[in-house]
Amino acid sequence: MLANHEAIRLSLAERFKVILVDEFQDTDPIQCEIFQRIAGAPPAGVRTRT
Repeated sequence: MLANHEAIRLSLAERFKVILVDEFQDTDPIQCEIFQRIAGAPPAGVRTRT
């Protein structure tokens, strides 16, 4: 849904300024993609999970 509906993604990004994920190492690739889509691009120099 976030991939196809920019308005929803922007609404969530505006609503949630910070996303804290406990036990992030246990997230799966789909969960990680959801967080990345809501948060937008990471700041320069920040590593992302691949």
